[in-house]
Amino acid sequence: MLRQKKRHTLTESEGRVLAMIAQLEKPTAYTVYSVFAATPTGALQASKGAIYPIVERLKERQLIEAEPVAGSGRGAE
Repeated sequence: MLRQKKRHTLTESEGRVLAMIAQLEKPTAYTVYSVFAATPTGALQASKGAIYPIVERLKERQLIEAEPVAGSGRGAE
């Protein structure tokens, strides 16, 4: 019997962040935040309090992978 992958239902905000991550090359959560903060559309609340939890949920669901940024004293991934 074939094993089916579990599908994840994304919120609109999670989908937008996931799409942004796919467009950028190895972005940090701060880079994603910066891009949304600079976007005049206001389609997503571009606060660190909104972006960082979304990135964490995407990692937990294994929709994105994270690796430490070399030389980052702040633990950036």
